[in-house]
Amino acid sequence: GDFVDMVAFTAQNIQLLCSDLIGTGLISGDFSGDCTDAPGTTLHYLGINLRNELLVNSNVRRAIGCAIDRGSLVATYLLGHAVQTQFPLSPASDAYPHELEQPYSRDTLDNAMEKAGLHRGGEKTELTLVVNEENRFKVAAASEIARVLNQYDLAVTVQALPWDDYYNALLNGEYDLYYGETKLRADWDFSALIASNGRLNFGGFYNPDTDALLQSYLAAQGQARLSALHDLCLDFQEKQPIVPICFKSVSVLVTKGAVEDITPTAGNPFYQLENWTVNLSES
Repeated sequence: GDFVDMVAFTAQNIQLLCSDLIGTGLISGDFSGDCTDAPGTTLHYLGINLRNELLVNSNVRRAIGCAIDRGSLVATYLLGHAVQTQFPLSPASDAYPHELEQPYSRDTLDNAMEKAGLHRGGEKTELTLVVNEENRFKVAAASEIARVLNQYDLAVTVQALPWDDYYNALLNGEYDLYYGETKLRADWDFSALIASNGRLNFGGFYNPDTDALLQSYLAAQGQARLSALHDLCLDFQEKQPIVPICFKSVSVLVTKGAVEDITPTAGNPFYQLENWTVNLSES
């Protein structure tokens, strides 16, 4: 596991280690080494139960999305080992629609909450946000999201559950929001999350127009695929079936000073190995 590997790395029994530094069960601490992050394809996101009469309102879902200061959340609670995102595809991809992003601001959040009817000092609506307790980074991030939402007409309670209880809560719809994680393929097929028959569509989102856009995107090639993805992201932004937060990075650790100029990718820590500078005296 990552913890055992980290002990071996710290003891310099191994000189290069690929690790998930915000993974479940990992005890972070000081290590004497150099760290380089590579963009990954594992998405952190907020799932939404559309069986809730409040959350079925897309204005409310968009307001919840506006409540997440992704940059601050990643830097503070995920130790910087992730890349913020507003869509279920990585900003490292050339296909990412940067022009559609909406920068975080308190004014934008206030306006979104006002439009959703949640910024009027009225009676608070109680919501439950579930997260698996084994990952302390996710628990901390979920707690921060709840803290911000609770400044409006919401009373969000975070339930940190053991994995089996957490997963059963998703299957049985016993939640309002959940902090989720899933690994996507490099073709950015996220239909499992939001298609009407998606295996990870725990929230019950269903829209035939979205299904059609997903099918058009997956069937298209070349420039037509980029155009179809842009249309799909516009639809996603309008309906906000889930709230993407970030993509986790793959962290490559090497013995301090041993190697320079490494350029790892998520799938290949030795990418462009021929360009590395190896200091044998350090390794």
